[in-house]
Amino acid sequence: SAPFLGDLQDEHCGSLRVVWLPNAWMHANCDYIMSTAIAPVDAQHTRISVRFLVHEDAKEGEDYRVEDVVAVWKATSEQDWRLCENNQLGVNSSRYTPGPYSLVAENAVERYVQWYLARMLDGAALQT
Repeated sequence: SAPFLGDLQDEHCGSLRVVWLPNAWMHANCDYIMSTAIAPVDAQHTRISVRFLVHEDAKEGEDYRVEDVVAVWKATSEQDWRLCENNQLGVNSSRYTPGPYSLVAENAVERYVQWYLARMLDGAALQT
């Protein structure tokens, strides 16, 4: 692990997770912070930016190894991206029919859709 951030002294302090709907999240741990931001490019593509922050005095190769810091996030993010790509293939299918979101597993998606629709209606109201 890299040198601890701030005044943290315990590697078992847990993590702080923050989500900024609709398109960003952050995980802060005792020794690094990981942030992800996603932005649509067009109907078929998304730009993803993942950043890792360590203590400003940490020396790569001495205090931490990049491969160790990114290992879990690389594996889980790539799994998530494959899921999204497979979902998009289904949406692109001529057999696709939109259905309701799962209230158990997709409540954040539903909140985002409602937020987005409200912004579009706000913008449409400004245009008239």
